[in-house]
Amino acid sequence: MSGYQSNLEQLWAAVALFRLTMGLLDIQDEEQAEKIRAEYRRQERELEQREQETPPEIRLSLRGLRRILPMSGLGWFCLYGAWAAEQVGEVRNWLSDRIGTSAPTMDLFSILYSLAENRDMTAESFALLRKGSSLSRVVEFSRAPAQPQLLTLLTLRPNISAYLLEGFPPAEGRGYHLLFPKAGGLPLHNTEFRFLSSLLKRREPQAFFLTGKPGSGKRTLAARLAAAKGAPCLHLQWSALVHANGEERSRICTEWGMDGALTCGFFLLEGPFDPSPELLAEAVRELPPAAPLFLVSDDPADFPVLSERTVIRREIGLLSAEDTRCAQRALSRKYGFLEMEPPVSHRMRIGNLKEAWAYAAGLAAEAGRAEVFQEDWNRAVQKLPGRNARAQVLEQEVRMQDLVLSADTRARLELVCRFVQNREEIDRLYRHSGREPYGKGVSALFYGPSGTGKTLAASAIARELGRELWRVDLSRVLDKYIGETEKHLADLFASAGERGCVLFFDEADALFSKRTGIETAHERYANLETSFLLQSMEEHDGVILLAANLFKNFDEAFLRRIQILVRFSMPDPALRLALWKRSFPGHPAVSEEISLERLAADLELSPAAIRAAAQTAVVLALSEGREVRPRHLRLALQNELEKEGKSALLDRLLNPENSI
Repeated sequence: MSGYQSNLEQLWAAVALFRLTMGLLDIQDEEQAEKIRAEYRRQERELEQREQETPPEIRLSLRGLRRILPMSGLGWFCLYGAWAAEQVGEVRNWLSDRIGTSAPTMDLFSILYSLAENRDMTAESFALLRKGSSLSRVVEFSRAPAQPQLLTLLTLRPNISAYLLEGFPPAEGRGYHLLFPKAGGLPLHNTEFRFLSSLLKRREPQAFFLTGKPGSGKRTLAARLAAAKGAPCLHLQWSALVHANGEERSRICTEWGMDGALTCGFFLLEGPFDPSPELLAEAVRELPPAAPLFLVSDDPADFPVLSERTVIRREIGLLSAEDTRCAQRALSRKYGFLEMEPPVSHRMRIGNLKEAWAYAAGLAAEAGRAEVFQEDWNRAVQKLPGRNARAQVLEQEVRMQDLVLSADTRARLELVCRFVQNREEIDRLYRHSGREPYGKGVSALFYGPSGTGKTLAASAIARELGRELWRVDLSRVLDKYIGETEKHLADLFASAGERGCVLFFDEADALFSKRTGIETAHERYANLETSFLLQSMEEHDGVILLAANLFKNFDEAFLRRIQILVRFSMPDPALRLALWKRSFPGHPAVSEEISLERLAADLELSPAAIRAAAQTAVVLALSEGREVRPRHLRLALQNELEKEGKSALLDRLLNPENSI
C-alpha cells in the first residue's frame, strides 16, 4: 500500500466509501450486510493509512481539514456524503428517490452510519447539529421550522467545497477578501514590522490594534507580516457584520475563521468599531486561539475590548526617512522620473505618496511626456489634502538665482538648503559614531529691516527644496483661552509634518518673545505657551523658517535652537542697481531719460520699495500706451517715499529737464 498520487484520488476514495453504505438500506440478509461492513472498515482504514503515507508535498484537502477539525467518525461520514451529493449525479438521484430531495439529511446520514458501524448514532447526531460544532464549520444546516431536527438538510459550505477541489487560496467570501502583497512589494514601516514580528513569535492569544490616519499603510503592514510567513491576510470589514442579519453574520464569521485556519492565515478586521463587544466576541470566537489578529481603525479612540486576547495598540504614522527613500525610488521607476534621484524630501503616508505620484504622472501625460519632471511632482504635492487652516500656502514665485542679495546673505540661504538636503546623512554619521545629532529638523531665522526680501527668500528656499511653503497665520494660532494656543500649535506642526512643507513664521518675535518673571496668571500661561512652542520646534523634523526685524527680543532658549541666522540688510548701490534692472518687465521700455544708475546711487530704498515703485510706474505707462517716462517713475517713487516719510528726498533727484 502506498500514499495517494493526488488530492482528487483521495476525494473519490471518500465518495466510494460513502456509496458503499448506500447499499445497506436494501439488504435484508445479515451475512451480506456484515460483508459490506467489513469492506467499509477496510476501505476506511485504507483511506486513513494511505493519507498518512502520502508525502507532505502532495496536498490532500481532507488531511488539511483533519488538522484543524476534531471531528468524530459520524462527522467525517457526513462530510463525505455531502461531498458525494454535490459531485455525483447518481448519488443525488438516489437521494431524491429515498427522501425526496437531492440534499442529504442528518437522519439519513445517521441511519447509514449506524448500519455501517452496527450501533445507534442518534445521540451523536444531535450533538453534531448543535451550533458551533465541528460539523457546522464545514456544512450548512437548513430545515423548515416545523420539521424535526434530524431532518435538517446538510450542504457543504461554498468555501469548503472550493477548498476540497482547489486548496489554497480558498474562494473569497461575500464579507471578506484576501490581501496578498505583490512580489517585491515595498518594505515599509520596518521598525513596526520588526517589533510586531517579535511579538508574533509568542504564539499566544493576542490582537494588534493598528491605528493611524487613512493612507498610513495599516492594512499593507498586516499583509506584509502575513506574507513574511507565507500566509494570506483575510480582510473583513466590520460594516459587513453590522449590516448582516444573525444567520448571515454567523455564516461570514464561520467561513472567515475556517479559511484562515485552513491556510494558516492572518486575520484583519477593519473598523470603525461600534460599542458592541458581543458582536466582536462572536467574530473572534470563530478564529483559532493563537491565530494572528489585526484590528484596524483610523480613530485611535476606537480601541476594541476583547476578553480572551491581549490587545496591543500600535500607531502607524508617517513613513520613516528610510521608508520614504525606498518608496520614492520604487515609485519613480514605476512612473518614470526624469532625474537621477527622485525627490525624498517629503515624508508622508504611503497612500498620499502614491496619490501624488499618480497625479504627477497625469500632469506629465497632459504635457505630452512619458517622464515625470520635478515641477510635476511639486504641483502634485500641493494638490494633496491635509492643508492646515492656521497657515496660508504661499506661491513659490522666485528661484534662488532670481534673488538679488549680498554674497554673505546668499551663502547663508544656500547653507539652509544644503543643511536640509543633507540632514539625513548628517544624522546617520553622528549616530554611526555613537553621538546624537542636535535637533531633528532644520531651523533658520531671517532678520533685518522690513522689505529686504525675507519672505521672497523663504519662497525661493521652498521652491529649491520642492516643498510647499506655509506662512503661519498668527491670528488663528494665538488664542485668549488657556490651552487653546498649544492645541493650535500641536495641530499645525502635525499637519506640516504630514505634508513635509516648510513652515514660515513671519513676525516671529510675537510668538518667540522673551519669557518674563511670573507676576500674573496671564504671564504664567504666556510663558507656558512659549515653552511649549520651543519644545514643539525642537521635536519637529521638518523645516522651520522665521522672520523678524530684530532678534534682540527673542528668548535665549529660542536662539539656541536656531541652527542658521541669516541677516538681511538694506542693499548697497550695486545691489540697488541690479534690483532696478530686474524690476522692469522689458515691455514697456524704460525711457533713456531715466538714469537707473543715478537712482541706485542716490536713493536708498529697500528691495520691496524698488519693486513696488517699478510696478506702479509700469502701470502708469501702460495706461498711456507708451514707455516708462520720468513723470511715471516720479509719481511711483513719491508714493513709496511717502510711506516712509521721505518724500523730500525726491526733489534733489530732479534736474531742470525734469528727468531722473
